[in-house]
Amino acid sequence: MLLAVAASAAEPRDADLKPSARIPVEPFGFVPPPRLYLPYRVPSATLDFLDAGHLLLTFHIAALMHREPDEPKDDQDQTVRALVLSVPEGKVEAEATWRLHDRQPYLWGLTDGHFLLRRRNALFISDKSLVLRDYLHPEGKLASVQLSPDTGTLVAQFATPVKEGEQERSSDAPTLGDDAPRFPARREQYLLLVVDTRKHSTEQQARLSHAVSLPMVEGGYLTVEQAKGKQWNVLIVPFGGRPQPSASVASTCQPTVEPISEQAYLVQSCVPFSSDHLIDAFDLHGRKLWEQLWQSRFTWGKFAYSAAGNRFAYGSIEVDHNLATLDPVDESSILGQPVGVFNVETGKLDAVLDAHPVFTAGGNFALSPNGESLAILRDGAIEIYTLPPTGPLAAAKRAPEGHE
Repeated sequence: MLLAVAASAAEPRDADLKPSARIPVEPFGFVPPPRLYLPYRVPSATLDFLDAGHLLLTFHIAALMHREPDEPKDDQDQTVRALVLSVPEGKVEAEATWRLHDRQPYLWGLTDGHFLLRRRNALFISDKSLVLRDYLHPEGKLASVQLSPDTGTLVAQFATPVKEGEQERSSDAPTLGDDAPRFPARREQYLLLVVDTRKHSTEQQARLSHAVSLPMVEGGYLTVEQAKGKQWNVLIVPFGGRPQPSASVASTCQPTVEPISEQAYLVQSCVPFSSDHLIDAFDLHGRKLWEQLWQSRFTWGKFAYSAAGNRFAYGSIEVDHNLATLDPVDESSILGQPVGVFNVETGKLDAVLDAHPVFTAGGNFALSPNGESLAILRDGAIEIYTLPPTGPLAAAKRAPEGHE
């Protein structure tokens, strides 16, 4: 997805905003990744609010590691340092060093003071103590982890080999809804688990022939289907229920959907004769909240959400030319990483800042649970910015009044 904030001279950016706190990271041993790694989008750090008064910062460090017995040949071990920092003082209240076994995404923040850490194919849970406890470890290879914007729902998918005789039985496996695809199992199948993170209970599970992406909203997930011509329908699929129509958009390509809160989502559409994208924001009743045109020279977008559902942050990589869908991005074309903080209801940009150094895999900015603070890595420090109050989320809560 693509961000057009860099061209918005009317919005606050960089020098117009002053941080309420600044926590230098060099004393912690933080070293930014070399620019030559930028095109590979390797996760090298994470930044999350554990609560209003504490940040969790993790980052790769160069360290000697002892070989482990029976270590898989494809392991790419790394050492990650984790710090719990008080806000605004920046005092280290807990620290830990973790050995991870690959260079894939490894940490997901929850909004109740906890976070999930992946080690190979297992998920662990922890809090401000940084003590890891077993959370989820089914049989198989952990293929993907997805969280709803409020982090209350987790979808984890595990790849397992298909045993002899299981291929025929796979079509009888439970599905998430009547529209969930049933494909014949091949060499491997995927166990999909829907977990309530607050109760730590599995609510749904299914076996599918391939991993799927589930953009989650309150009680279910979003999907799109083609109607007539260039018209597309957005459907809400309750977990275990029937699809319900939500909105309709026109697009010259298949649109993509992205939740920005439990009650609202974005639809990215293609427009004729342009590589830019039209962004429509809807609530769950299908009422359009706002629309914008996001420019194609901003790519590799990453979202951060607030538990309150009032704001979302979106960071992207700015390059020096317009991009078509399959165009490559090399290190020399990267100009920066603008991060915009949007009001969910109105689409207004409440802040625009450049993260520095650039992290093409994201992980260098976060919103507080109440959506009133932004933390961002800039010029050797974590800077905290206080955002203005947003007011009540009237549009997302009122009852539908008919179609628009």
